[in-house]
Amino acid sequence: MNFLLAKEKRSQRVTRELYILEDIYYDDLVDSICTYLPRYQDSIKNLQKKGYEIVGYARKSPTNEDAETRKKLLKSMISNLKERSLATRIYASPCSWASSPLESRDLRPQVIMNNLSVDGNTQDLLTYLKSVSHDVCLVAIDFAGLTTRSQDIIKLVETNPSLKKIAIETFAQCNELFIFNTEELVQNNDLLRKFEDRNCLIQRSK
Repeated sequence: MNFLLAKEKRSQRVTRELYILEDIYYDDLVDSICTYLPRYQDSIKNLQKKGYEIVGYARKSPTNEDAETRKKLLKSMISNLKERSLATRIYASPCSWASSPLESRDLRPQVIMNNLSVDGNTQDLLTYLKSVSHDVCLVAIDFAGLTTRSQDIIKLVETNPSLKKIAIETFAQCNELFIFNTEELVQNNDLLRKFEDRNCLIQRSK
């Protein structure tokens, strides 16, 4: 299990081999999610203490399941964002590809949104990020849960000064957590490639 990050503030040294998670214990590897999850949540709580709002984003690809199954899977992702990542505001894209530009998603209203108990769709998320002045940490389940287009990450960060952190949790795949400082993320091609590398499909509703 790896804890990854952009910089270790306490020593003021840039770490090239390992990107260490800000304000999280990282010396000891943990053996189970029972230990890992509290540490992850401590990291999120530390951000909240610093004034960050934790905003979750859930995306479901347009696959062949029926509407009821799609709703169930989305609700499970939303629940995970609330319970694991402590998100207090959540947006969802109920039917979009990971490779589709963020600005092109959810341009038409979808009935399923009425049953998800979220704060809006992708368009609402983009509007909200532009409207706030406080710091925001955007959380998604898996890199593809947000986008597989690194250019979208760059544009999202550059057009939204409030977006200071992007967090990606991969409990369903490999129990890794990434919290990126967005200013450093957009300048680091190795980190941006993590959004483009999709080695396997994962079930984000787990």
